[in-house]
Amino acid sequence: MNKPFVFALLLLGAAISPSVQAQISQSQKELLNDAEIRRGVRFSSGMQWTVKAGSKAATENANATMIVRTQAGKAAAEIVEPATSAGKKYLLTDGQMYFYRPGTKRAVLVPRRTQINGNAAIGDIASISFLQEYSPASARKATLNGESCTQFELVARPDTTASYDKVLLWVSNTDRVSRKAEFYTKTGKLIRTATFKHDSKITIKGQELPFLSRLEVLELLGEPKTTVLDFNDFKTKNFPPQTFEVDQLPVAS
Repeated sequence: MNKPFVFALLLLGAAISPSVQAQISQSQKELLNDAEIRRGVRFSSGMQWTVKAGSKAATENANATMIVRTQAGKAAAEIVEPATSAGKKYLLTDGQMYFYRPGTKRAVLVPRRTQINGNAAIGDIASISFLQEYSPASARKATLNGESCTQFELVARPDTTASYDKVLLWVSNTDRVSRKAEFYTKTGKLIRTATFKHDSKITIKGQELPFLSRLEVLELLGEPKTTVLDFNDFKTKNFPPQTFEVDQLPVAS
């Protein structure tokens, strides 16, 4: 299922239509919101990227290229390389993830346990919504690699199917972008970390802003594995509804 790269879809589908709780100040809410915009979510129109992904572990290496599309809180990805995986599709909608393999009649639901607790290759930044499935419990001043940041502690909302009990998120106070995230289980165990780079640029309402260019995820569950996603060729675009409909996965593109 090309598990190392599932989270490209999941991350980009995350945090659209956020619902930030009143546990932090208004300025801190705005900081979180700005970080999400610079991550490519919360646009009024859809977004499309070309994502090149590569994973490396002691016993396995893998690479893939995919087209990722997001719109209205939904996300879809189609693998275009390697040829042996071309045409495989993933869909994230209404908190569920589906997988379609060419030649089959329909997409299948990916169990949440598989998304979270599979082998180390499964990077489930999976169905994460930093602002919709989590409530900011606290925010504090922090320094990360010498940079002034705000560290947010996000806890799972009881009325959602959040994958993690807690997420620690570092946001740059200067560039207003996410720098790092740590993901914890209910037992308090750290199982993966993510670091973000924003070396691309995008213009929004006449203002040039830093934009997500790379995501690096370190898996700590099972065999340690590092997966790197490079985001290129991003553009805004309005997609037809069938792009994000499960029944249309065999034909939608």
